[in-house]
Amino acid sequence: MDNHIFFVVIDNLGFVVLFLGLVIGWRNPFARWLVISYSILTCISFACYQVTISWKTHFYIFEAFICLVFMLPILLRRYIAFFIYQKTRRGFFLTVAMRKKLTVYESFLLRLFTLAAIVNFITWIEILCYKYWLIDTPYIKLYFRDYFVALVLLLQNIALYAFIMYCYASMPAPDIKRRVHKL
Repeated sequence: MDNHIFFVVIDNLGFVVLFLGLVIGWRNPFARWLVISYSILTCISFACYQVTISWKTHFYIFEAFICLVFMLPILLRRYIAFFIYQKTRRGFFLTVAMRKKLTVYESFLLRLFTLAAIVNFITWIEILCYKYWLIDTPYIKLYFRDYFVALVLLLQNIALYAFIMYCYASMPAPDIKRRVHKL
């Protein structure tokens, strides 16, 4: 099998997982939050790809930045959801904002994004060293980074699907807005 086809399949597998996740995990607001926010970020990432791939040198620092941006829906979930709740008064956002703990799957996703950001940052440093003749061959870029990022993407899709199935198997979260109106 050609390596190019392998990378294309891994890159586009995220869209399939996000679509299935939205259908399967719709009744759970936490799964819905993560899938919708990751869908938006994935679309932004794919929209920027054609521009950033032409940068050659600074593409890798942008990829590290994108990895950090993908961590925001997990790390800043309460603040973002509460801000949106204040603007829209939708109970869905209040329910998401009231959740205080991370699941194992969310922490695994955070670790994967961190590892990918570190590898992309190191690759950027290596490309800068290669560009300014400090090293002769960028080994990490040529022999490690693409395969590592493909593995990380595959593991992210598995972790996201596992999180969605975890949310599907658990009870739906209570709608806080309905409880507020009953008081």
